[in-house]
Amino acid sequence: MAGSYSCEVSADAPSFHTVVVTAHLDVVEAPSGQPTIHGLKPRYRPGNVINASCTTPGSKPAANLTWFVNGEHVGGEAVRQYREMDSELMEVSISTIKLLATPSLFPSGRLKLKCTASIYSLYWQTTEKSAEMERGRGHLNEIFDNDLNNEDHEYLPSSGEEYNDKGTESSQTGSAAHVIRLDLNYLIYFSANLLLNILILQL
Repeated sequence: MAGSYSCEVSADAPSFHTVVVTAHLDVVEAPSGQPTIHGLKPRYRPGNVINASCTTPGSKPAANLTWFVNGEHVGGEAVRQYREMDSELMEVSISTIKLLATPSLFPSGRLKLKCTASIYSLYWQTTEKSAEMERGRGHLNEIFDNDLNNEDHEYLPSSGEEYNDKGTESSQTGSAAHVIRLDLNYLIYFSANLLLNILILQL
């Protein structure tokens, strides 16, 4: 429907003077509603990946989607844009955003994610959601838990087992190595947890 449209006006006799005016016209069929944000979780830990998408109902032409995090525009490699056709041959706009959860993204413990859809100056709609950062155990503790639950039991010899490259380690040596490994992990855990709590208190 977009294109150049002309209007012609002619005078009566005897002059029959004619004037033609041409202008470009865009005919817009706006989306039937607001954009919708999907995939944002209510809470994140430091180090988690934030994945969210924004979708608009079908329109012609497709709506432009823009992301804002805490009021600041976000683009570049963090954002991807897609277009699809719905059953009525209307264009559906889809945009995804991917961020790393860091304390700086959660001022006062909360992140505000906003998606704005626009078509020229004729359509402008915004949707906003928020998420919180967990202030508890944190990502370092999660890594520590995974290490205790998986790595130690997989690679360290248990009581009654023999293990080393030459096959000469006794079960007592294996158990001692296991205890030393656990003590070292606990030391790392408490040091990292103390540092994390200090950083959180300084925010």
